[in-house]
Amino acid sequence: MTPPNRLATRLARRTRLARLALWWEAAWPALWPPLGVIGLFVVAALSGLPLLLPPWLHLALLAGFAAALARTGQRALRHLHLPALPAAERRLERDSGLPHRPIATLGDRPTGNDPVALALWQAHRRRAEERLSALRVAPPRPGLAARDPRALRGG
Repeated sequence: MTPPNRLATRLARRTRLARLALWWEAAWPALWPPLGVIGLFVVAALSGLPLLLPPWLHLALLAGFAAALARTGQRALRHLHLPALPAAERRLERDSGLPHRPIATLGDRPTGNDPVALALWQAHRRRAEERLSALRVAPPRPGLAARDPRALRGG
């Protein structure tokens, strides 16, 4: 059996990693459109196109890029929040292949004071702690390819 402090430290570290993985899975698809607008702007600027345009069209092009960046950035900001702790715990249990929510078991408490029930509860808790020794976090899977079937991100 793992000592409680060591288990709590390991669980906290893995939960942080799971939260970051969940955040990245939501952030990368949200950040792709603003990054695409910035990439198009850089390509247009490096091509020398703005230098060939009359001043009013140059200004219109800049305003268009600014509006596109503001719009896509605003939409991206709505998706940039750190996921809740229960979602990270579910992700951690799913990635580790742990059924029956053993992380939630650590926070639960028995309702009665029956010695037999308490002994059974302690055995259940020990089993949950043993299963938690195999915690792992899978790498993030943002699924951008499913949202970009024409592979525009490649450009």
